[in-house]
Amino acid sequence: MRDGWRSLDRALHAATDEQLEMRTRFWGYGGVPGPETFGAQVVASTLNEVSHHGTQICMLRDLYRLTDRAGLAERT
Repeated sequence: MRDGWRSLDRALHAATDEQLEMRTRFWGYGGVPGPETFGAQVVASTLNEVSHHGTQICMLRDLYRLTDRAGLAERT
């Protein structure tokens, strides 16, 4: 996750306003390119996806810590 954030940070710092305003293909599924949109929209969608996955990772981390110290039955 951290490597992904670092890569995104480097790409955003290297991007120009013109690049973010250019129309580009959005990602698709099954190897088929997605719809065309602005680079800034791709960045916004990527940030949204990463934040969701980051939340999932933190939830799993917290559940692991909870169950590692004591069983769930002992806490209820």
